[in-house]
Amino acid sequence: MQLAAHRERIEADRRQAHFEWEQRQMHQAATQYKYAVDQDATAHTAQFKANLEREASGYKAYLDLEQQRAFNNANLNWQQYGITHKNVIKCNMDHDGPDLSLAKHHVRIEFQPAL
Repeated sequence: MQLAAHRERIEADRRQAHFEWEQRQMHQAATQYKYAVDQDATAHTAQFKANLEREASGYKAYLDLEQQRAFNNANLNWQQYGITHKNVIKCNMDHDGPDLSLAKHHVRIEFQPAL
């Protein structure tokens, strides 16, 4: 009788140890999965940020080119009135709109008459 009780106790201890081992394995797997998800999210965030920065720099280059083009066109138009770059006090371009790709371009030019 004692031998049967002893065997049952050994079997119960084995089952408990196996259960605890499975719990540790599941916890470790969950930790590894969470780490992998976090790393993947970090990689995607970094890639998304890089893509946004690349697009923004492209828009900035485009808008800078448009500003230069507007300034050059204004210079050509002014020459017929005797206005040159020496008269220009301020020339800048504003970019309105929530999205740069849909921006409206406004050129604001201030100049003083030639003396």
